[in-house]
Amino acid sequence: MAELKEAPEKGFHEMKSDSRVARRSLFVKKDFQKRFIFKTLGLIFLLCVLFMALYLGSLLMMDSKSGAGNRLVEIVFKYSLAILRTRLGFILGIVAGVLFLFSLFLSHQIAGPIFRIETELERLSSGDLERPVRLREGDEFQEIADGINTLSDDFRELIRNSEALAEVVLERKCSQDSASYDELREKASRVREITGRYRIGSSEEHSS
Repeated sequence: MAELKEAPEKGFHEMKSDSRVARRSLFVKKDFQKRFIFKTLGLIFLLCVLFMALYLGSLLMMDSKSGAGNRLVEIVFKYSLAILRTRLGFILGIVAGVLFLFSLFLSHQIAGPIFRIETELERLSSGDLERPVRLREGDEFQEIADGINTLSDDFRELIRNSEALAEVVLERKCSQDSASYDELREKASRVREITGRYRIGSSEEHSS
């Protein structure tokens, strides 16, 4: 029986090397991670602005309702404004730095498995069905990897049965040996069982 088609050695090593480099780099999928970080920082910045507006607004309302003025509220309000004027840049810098690192780490937790799955799909599409898709323990998208492995297992079995059928037909044993005919019918039944799980549509649908 013929062996499964192997991917070109160079392409396999290149993909393996790319995967190792990606693991060492925080920026695995730069475009995705940049968009993720920008949106996260933007959302948190808007929340901070909203919080400060509500905080200062509540102080103003308390001051206006106190009639002659609440000395404590006035002191707190002036102190808050002084902090905003003198330390706003410093505070925002620290907050932005912490949020950037957090967003970078979180985006890497998402982008890393995506990059790995894309690399494995490239390997599968090149014809290498010998190895399953493996993600690191704790990575996201384990269910997707399991689904790809199930599909790959079906393809492997389909290829093996198809090759066995081709060998039996080419050797023309069907008309001479009933045992070979039973084997052929069994493998054909298994091929039909596997292919029956998938919908491929008609040729007209694919051409349109």
